[in-house]
Amino acid sequence: MKATVLFWIHGIAALVFGLGFLFLPGMMTDMMNVPTDSMGLIGWQFFGLGILTIGGIAWGSRNKLVREVRFPIMLMIFLVFVAMTVLHGVLALFGGLEINMVVWSVIIYHIGMAVWYGYFLFASEKAPASQAEPAA
Repeated sequence: MKATVLFWIHGIAALVFGLGFLFLPGMMTDMMNVPTDSMGLIGWQFFGLGILTIGGIAWGSRNKLVREVRFPIMLMIFLVFVAMTVLHGVLALFGGLEINMVVWSVIIYHIGMAVWYGYFLFASEKAPASQAEPAA
């Protein structure tokens, strides 16, 4: 499977979640059983903008062929997914985060994306010839 598919899926998922947190933060946090006040909802809207930004970077990188351009982007996104997975674990164990089916689906998504990005970063050592040359 190509990294283009990974960027495509990540961009679409980020669009859905980012717009959800931006325009419907109360509904999104209620689905995850996260209590918020009015100021907390504003914070979740900024979180939605952050998701849209990272997803936009992934979406915009989907057709880039030069490994020097894609590697730092993929590395940072990989580290963000690993950090979010660890944060979910810490909050569940020590912070009182109630894990329901929606939160489990988010955790599984984060683990899957971290593994997928990790595969393209570390397991696929040799880039195809089309990715080795700079795009004209």
